[in-house]
Amino acid sequence: MSPDPADTAKTRTDAARGTLAIAIAVLAAIALTLAFGALTRTVVMPAWLQIVGAYLAVWIPLGVVVAAAWRARPGRGILATTRPRLRLTAIDVLFGIGIGLLARGIAAIVQVALTGVMPGGGIRLELDPLAWWFGLILAPVLLAPVIEELFFRGVAQPVVTDAARAAGSAPRTATVIGIVATAAVFALLHTLDAATPTGAWVVALSTFVFGCAVGTLVAVTGRLGGAIVAHAVFNLTLVLLLV
Repeated sequence: MSPDPADTAKTRTDAARGTLAIAIAVLAAIALTLAFGALTRTVVMPAWLQIVGAYLAVWIPLGVVVAAAWRARPGRGILATTRPRLRLTAIDVLFGIGIGLLARGIAAIVQVALTGVMPGGGIRLELDPLAWWFGLILAPVLLAPVIEELFFRGVAQPVVTDAARAAGSAPRTATVIGIVATAAVFALLHTLDAATPTGAWVVALSTFVFGCAVGTLVAVTGRLGGAIVAHAVFNLTLVLLLV
């Protein structure tokens, strides 16, 4: 039985609109991050406010899309794609820890190869207690893994996958496109605060590899729990190297 042309057209339209919504959120996050970065270079503000502002510049646009997507019913609305479940099982924890540690090891190799310096080497952090707890524990280990995985693997990856299918890609090809494209955007956002071009390459390659790994995990399991655990472990290991 051939698909109804009207349904096919609607699917393509919804996929295009969903992709546009994701793109607008990402561009808004980039614009806000760059604007806030410029502000911190011209206005004196406490360290904790700089850290909180930098995170909120990214989280607010992404959070709006996540909220809209999770309120939508599957099959209705431009962000109502079939989403992975927000669920955590024992196997998700094991895979998440393994992927987080492996990705951090690859990130260390990339950094040594490009800079000749181990992660954390030559870095001394001098932060007040509030900035320390938020910037090194609360934000990167607890909040970022949830917010960012809900957006990238929970919303963006399924939307891009659906868009690829609507464009005529085979299901497996569409899944790969969704994983890789989402990982690339995930990596791009993480390079915005890099201090040097070399640092940007280190961050880009490391986060791209991580994004592909957790994207594959979500595509295979249909659950976000493993990706959130992996993200938390990936960030926590860096914090431990810094402190």
